[in-house]
Amino acid sequence: MRVLLVFCFLAGVAQAISVERSLSEFRAYILYQSNNYERALEIYTELFRESQTCKSAYNLANTYYKLGIFASALKFYKQALDLPCKQEFKTQAFYAKIYHNLGNSFFMLSDLPQSIQAYKYALKLHPTSQSKNNLAYIQDMAANKGSFAKIIKKQKIQALSRPSKNSVELFMPNLEDLHKDLKPNDKNLEYKNLQHW
Repeated sequence: MRVLLVFCFLAGVAQAISVERSLSEFRAYILYQSNNYERALEIYTELFRESQTCKSAYNLANTYYKLGIFASALKFYKQALDLPCKQEFKTQAFYAKIYHNLGNSFFMLSDLPQSIQAYKYALKLHPTSQSKNNLAYIQDMAANKGSFAKIIKKQKIQALSRPSKNSVELFMPNLEDLHKDLKPNDKNLEYKNLQHW
């Protein structure tokens, strides 16, 4: 009888912790969607400390990305690839999103070869027009290295502010319109917008 009581007590505690974690995840998500990235980062950091999973690393990476802290975003996207995932996140599409966002992070850190490689992995796992367009964009940019600094210089952070149309439990920041600063003599460079998934 005692064992049954202890078991019931522990089950109740576990359920309460699970509910509290779900509420924290929801709060962080709402803060993120409201562009309150600093506060969302605090909650996602705490959630990651409590449970290091692919989902918690991924959400933390997205938040760092929105804050323009690309090295930290890159670190947590890499961790999301290595950490355990619940079955519903162990899909090629989910891992393709991580690689896609790795490509964007490498791009923002001016590492075009790594960016290209990440997009190629994303396309192998789950082909999307976003990854395909971003790969073409980066390959064009790599071929025209001189234009890279002009494009990124001013628009780098501004283009990150729009929430994704594909927002779900695991959300993705946007990355687009980075080529607005092309000078008139660069009109022959027809870059596509870099898209973030």
